[in-house]
Amino acid sequence: MAERLVPRPRLHRLIAGLVDSHRLVWVTATAGAGKTTAVVQAVAELDRPLAWLTLDGTDSAPGRLLVYLEAAISGEAPQVRGLVNGVLAAGVGHAETAGLLADATADTPLVLVLDGLEHLAGAGDALSLLGTLVRYAPASLKIILLSRVDVLLDPGSGVGVDQMAAVGETELAFTPAEAAEALTNAGMADVDPVRAVEATGGWVTGVLFEAWRSREHVAGTGGEADPLHGYLSSQILARLEEEEREFLITTALLDEVTAARAAVLGETGSGERMAGLRAKHLPVSWSAAATSMRCHPRFREYLLARLERRDQEQVRALRRAYGDLLYSEGHFEESVEQFLAIGAWDRALDAAEAVIGKVIERLDFPVAERWLRTLRPADNPGGTRLAPAELMLAIANEDYARGCLIADKLDAAGVRGQLAQTSPTGASIMAWCYWHLGRVEDMRDVIESAPRSPEIEAVRYLMSLAVGTRTGSPTVPALTAGPLDALIKRVHYAHGRFREADRAETSPWTTAVSAPWKAATLRATGHLAEALELYQAAGPGSRSEAWMHGIVGPELMIDLRKAEDARNVIARGRELMKATGSLVFEWQNWLIEAKLELRVNNNPAAASAILERMEAAGGRSYTFIAEGLDTWLGLALLMSEPGPSPPDNWEGAGKHRISVSKSVEFASDATRRVRCGMCAVIGVSRLRPAHGITVPRLPWMLPRPTFSLGRHRFGQIAGWLTAFPHCL
Repeated sequence: MAERLVPRPRLHRLIAGLVDSHRLVWVTATAGAGKTTAVVQAVAELDRPLAWLTLDGTDSAPGRLLVYLEAAISGEAPQVRGLVNGVLAAGVGHAETAGLLADATADTPLVLVLDGLEHLAGAGDALSLLGTLVRYAPASLKIILLSRVDVLLDPGSGVGVDQMAAVGETELAFTPAEAAEALTNAGMADVDPVRAVEATGGWVTGVLFEAWRSREHVAGTGGEADPLHGYLSSQILARLEEEEREFLITTALLDEVTAARAAVLGETGSGERMAGLRAKHLPVSWSAAATSMRCHPRFREYLLARLERRDQEQVRALRRAYGDLLYSEGHFEESVEQFLAIGAWDRALDAAEAVIGKVIERLDFPVAERWLRTLRPADNPGGTRLAPAELMLAIANEDYARGCLIADKLDAAGVRGQLAQTSPTGASIMAWCYWHLGRVEDMRDVIESAPRSPEIEAVRYLMSLAVGTRTGSPTVPALTAGPLDALIKRVHYAHGRFREADRAETSPWTTAVSAPWKAATLRATGHLAEALELYQAAGPGSRSEAWMHGIVGPELMIDLRKAEDARNVIARGRELMKATGSLVFEWQNWLIEAKLELRVNNNPAAASAILERMEAAGGRSYTFIAEGLDTWLGLALLMSEPGPSPPDNWEGAGKHRISVSKSVEFASDATRRVRCGMCAVIGVSRLRPAHGITVPRLPWMLPRPTFSLGRHRFGQIAGWLTAFPHCL
C-alpha cells in the first residue's frame, strides 16, 4: 500500500512537533480517519527509535498486556528484556510492574505507540496499568495513544495538562489539496475534491466513499447495511475471483497470512493464490518478499463478519484448525481461547496445561480462574493436570485453606504423592499450605515424596519452625529471585536472622517481594521511622497483605506507643488473616494482642487470658510460636508478682526462668540465645523500681543456657536491651 500513500507534511509536522514537546499525545478519531498512517509518517521525521504495539481484545488481561509491552519496547531498549516475567513471578502488582518497566527505559530515547486503545475501553485493570506507565515514563520516553473512541485514562497528578496533547478528526481530515492527490492516486481524478471534502468533512475513507457513491454506487450494494462494508463488498470483493474471495474470508482468522499457515486451514495452492492477490491492490500490507500479508484492521473485521455467516460446523472446524496451528506455533494462550470458543475441551485442556502457570505468574488471576472453572470437568476425577495451577492460585491469594483442600482431594484420589514427585511447585505449595494449618505430618509426607529441588529446600527450611523437626541449625536455602524468596525471607525473620532478612537485593522484584520482612526487620532493630515509611507504602493488594497488616503493622504501632492505632490494625489484620485460613497467622495475631496489653496497657491479666486461650487452641505446636508464648507469659508473671528482692520473688522469677528456658532450648545460635534469654529484660526494664525490679536482680530471672555467653557480660547485654526495646 506504500505506493498509494498521500504525503501530508502539514499533519506530519503537527504530530511530530506535539510528540517532541509533550509526554503523551492522543490521536483519537473514527475508523478510516488515517490515524495509523499519519503517526507512522510523523514519527519517521523524529530522531527517535520506535516501539509499536497494536492492541486487540485479548490484551485486556493486564499481565498479558505487560508481556507484550515489554516485547515491543525491548527491540529498542534491550535492558528491559525479562523484567516483566521476573517482577510478576515475584508477586509485584501489575501497575507497579508497569512503573518499573517505564523506569527501565530511562537511558533510551524512545517513542512508544499503542494502536487500537479502543479495545481496552472498560478494562479497568489494563487502563490503570497504562496510566501508571505514563505516570512513571521518563522524559526520554514519548507515548502516543491511538483510539477510535475516547478512553478514560488517569496518568496521575504528576502529568499535567500541559504535558499532554491531542489530535482529532479536525486535524486528520483531508484538505481539498490532499483529497485531490488521494483521488488521483485512486484513479478517480474526475471527482471534485472540494465537493468530496464538503460532503464527508474530510474523513479520509469517506472521501473515497463519496467518490464511488456519486459515480457508480447504489445504496445497499453488496447486501450490507454498513456503508463501509458495502464498499468493501461491492468495490473490492465483488471484483475478485470466487476462489480469491473465499481465500480471503477463510484466512481472516490469521493475523498474518502465509502459504503454510493458510494450508493448515485447508487452503490448497495458497502460494499461487497470494501471488494473484498481490496484483489486485487490496487494503493489505505485504512483506518485502511478498510471502506474507496482513489485512487492514477494518478490512479484516469485515472478512471475519463474512466468515461467521458460513455454516457453523464449517466455522467450528476452521477455528479448531486455527487453534491447532496456534498450539503448534507455541501460542498456547491464544489456542486456549480458540478451543474454549468452540467447546473443544480436550484440546483446551492440553493448551491450558502448557501455559496456565505463566498466566498465574504474571498475576492474570481472572483469566486462570475462568479457565479452571470451564476445564475442571474435563480433567479426569482425581487428575493432576490442573492441580499445580489451582495450588498456585491458592498460594498467590494467600488462601492456605483452599490449598489444603486441593491437596486433600488429591490424597483421597491417591495421587498426592504422584504430584509431589512430578511437580516441585505443586509439592512445595502443598507443604506450605499444610504448615499454615498446623498439619506437620502431612507436610512431612509431601516433602518426603518429592525429589530435592530449590522449592523443596525452601519448605524444608519452613519446616524447621515446627516442633520436633530441628536437629541443630537448619540448612539455609539460597534465594532464587523467584516467588519462594518470600517464604525464605519469612523464615529468616522467624529465626531471628535479621541480617539475612534485611539483605539488600539487586533485582527490583526481589526487593518488592521482601518489603514486609524488610519493614519487620527495621522495626525489630529499632529503625521505626524507616519501618513506618515502608509500611505506609504498602497499599491495598500489596504482596503478603495479611502478614504486612496483621503482624508488621500492629507491632509497629505498639512500638510507636499508638494504642488505638494498634487495636485498629490488629482488627483489620485479623480479618485478612482469617480469610487465609492460617492457624499460624491466628496464633501470631493473638501474640501481638497480648503484647499490646503488656507493653502499652500494662494489663498482665488480659494478656494472660489471651495467651491461655491461644495455648488451648494449639499455639504451642510450633517452636517459634512457643517462644513468643513463653516470653509474654513470663513477662505477665513478672508484672503480676513483683517483689522486693530475688529470694522473696523466687517463685515468680522461677516460673519465668522455666518458661524462657523452653524457648532457649531451641535457639539456633548465640544471637538467638541472647534474644530468647533476655526477652523479658525489655519488659522488666520498663517496670523499673516501681515494681521492685532493677538491673542487678535480672540474672536471677535468666535461664542457664544464657550464661554460656559469659555472666560477666550480663550488665552490658542488659544495657543493650534496655537501649533497644524494639527487638521483640
